[in-house]
Amino acid sequence: MSSEPIEAGWTLEALLKSQPPHYRHEVSRYEQFYLIGVLQGTLHFRDDRHSVAVGPGRLLVLRPESAFVLHTEGHGYSGVAIEVRDADISLLRGPSAVADPQNRISTLAEWLESELAVPRGNSRATVYHIGSLLVELALRETSSLQPGEPQIAREIFWARRAREAIENSLYSGQGVQEVLGRLPVSYRQLSRYLQSEFGLSAKQLHSRARIAEAKRLLSETSWSVTTIALELGYSSLQHFASSFRQSEGASPGKWRSTFTVGSSGTRLA
Repeated sequence: MSSEPIEAGWTLEALLKSQPPHYRHEVSRYEQFYLIGVLQGTLHFRDDRHSVAVGPGRLLVLRPESAFVLHTEGHGYSGVAIEVRDADISLLRGPSAVADPQNRISTLAEWLESELAVPRGNSRATVYHIGSLLVELALRETSSLQPGEPQIAREIFWARRAREAIENSLYSGQGVQEVLGRLPVSYRQLSRYLQSEFGLSAKQLHSRARIAEAKRLLSETSWSVTTIALELGYSSLQHFASSFRQSEGASPGKWRSTFTVGSSGTRLA
């Protein structure tokens, strides 16, 4: 079993999980956020909207305040379970759901089971990271599909995912609309969510992230200004210099020289 913080105030606990044949559990108001990854056998899930046989490779996402029935038939099931504790419940509550089977979910669940069953030298950290990935996948696969989920929870979730997508793509050469176009929410909606959550439009967030990364490269590497401009996808050196000057009040070269001079004493940037 592993228990680690996955975000501020959140705790993740992962463990091996199984139930015997003819198991039954009925809940009128669930109090946890809990994932069950079935690896062998079948767990049956039923609520007022769905009745689903959760077989190998599927994730069952049990959410706070939901109502459901779990049961097994002639065969039980085994797999892994992950509980998120001490979380902001508004981000996690809503209808329970089943994530469709995917190779990556199945692979991660099998890896998690292996680490829990036969702990290795660094299994605690490995379990934490695999569990976190499974939670993220579960949220991504089910949150956008649940009409009963609180609107504010959806907005915060997708605003954070959009920001991550932008930050992950700084070296891809893609524009912000192309980056966000891969997410299953419209660009217009994502822009609105970003503005609400961070006070910035998608383009402003992209511009700020590029400038922040440019400052890191200027201060921590010996890359030329031209190389940095090309790596971060600016259309030209002039475009980079103009954007940087508008943000920081100095050209990239001047900012770097000022940073270098100040770094031996008080850091200036």
